[in-house]
Amino acid sequence: MRDRLSGEYLIGANVFLHDRQRGTSTNETGNYSLKIDKQRHRIHFSYLGYKSQIVEFNALKDSMLNISLQPDGLLNEIVIMDNLMEEVHEQPADQQNLHIDKIRSSNHLGGEADLFRYLASQPGISTAAEGVGGLNIRGGSADQNLVLLDEVPVYNTGHALGIFSIFNSDAIKSVSLYKGGIPARYAGRLSSVIDVHTRDGNFQNSRLTPI
Repeated sequence: MRDRLSGEYLIGANVFLHDRQRGTSTNETGNYSLKIDKQRHRIHFSYLGYKSQIVEFNALKDSMLNISLQPDGLLNEIVIMDNLMEEVHEQPADQQNLHIDKIRSSNHLGGEADLFRYLASQPGISTAAEGVGGLNIRGGSADQNLVLLDEVPVYNTGHALGIFSIFNSDAIKSVSLYKGGIPARYAGRLSSVIDVHTRDGNFQNSRLTPI
């Protein structure tokens, strides 16, 4: 699944059937896999900040369905109902997908969005002493966290005496946080995994444009 304007991969986008009995989400490369019966289905595709799309699909054999979503900067009216079932997707219970819109919308020191300060406001996470940096997640120490930037381990995550993290919020596309039940591909870290992915750039335009 991609951004229609830039061709950038959409990580953690929602894919689910019309009856919401089955669903999944896209991985780090924008790919997804969904097992459905051999019949006609209505498949919903949605992602934060993008227009949702519904596709009528007649499943007769194994098929590939490529979807491009249109960015949508306007928010529709939001109605909160307490008697509706929450959308359930095939996502690990301990995995939390964070999008840059959530990080930018929170309050930060000096008005500058910072990934680690946003994570410190989440349940089960606390910060170490000032000047040390790092996060204590679910009772673990800062050195028990695996921090990845585009699948490359990051060992020193802070600067300015640990007040700020090294991550530029304008370059972040999405963050996956695992506070338990860590997948085996991450080599079994004790406390958590913070998997950061940066923006891929515009696949449709080679000109330099401001972020």
